[in-house]
Amino acid sequence: MTACSLTIGMMATGFVTVAKADDAAVKKAITAQYAKITQGYKTKTLKSILDVTTSDFTLKTQTGQIVTRQQLEDLFSQLTSFFQKVSEYSFKLNKLTVKGSEATVEVKSTLSGVVVDMQQKGKTHTLDSITDYRDLWVSAGGVWKRKRSEIVKTTTKIDGKDVVAPAPPPVKKAGDKPAK
Repeated sequence: MTACSLTIGMMATGFVTVAKADDAAVKKAITAQYAKITQGYKTKTLKSILDVTTSDFTLKTQTGQIVTRQQLEDLFSQLTSFFQKVSEYSFKLNKLTVKGSEATVEVKSTLSGVVVDMQQKGKTHTLDSITDYRDLWVSAGGVWKRKRSEIVKTTTKIDGKDVVAPAPPPVKKAGDKPAK
């Protein structure tokens, strides 16, 4: 092996080591941000969730509907009112791809809890849901924030039985008149 190829090999190995260390730091930072989202849902605190998203955050549902950050804010209290108790809400990062100040994350969330039956007052059900997301995170000022989230797949069970998740409620748009 020539000195030149040895030097190139050492530089390349060093670069790969640095890149892996950088990816590990990004993974640690984004994992901490998912923990804040988890806490926000468990405590029904919208601020914890919004603090880790960009001002132009969007969520794409399985049906292709795009939900903006403002619409998410509007829906949050409605969505959390269904939950009497959130017993588990967690994220598992399955794949992380870092390109400069952007990171694409394939993540699986697990949600378990007790939900209120909206048809029969006083009745509750257990809900278990597993959702695969593809999220885009961006780094600004050294802080990673979620810019875009896409629901890839969701499986939901209520009282242990598979159900097809209903479409999310219609999202109000600016200028919409109240329903009569």
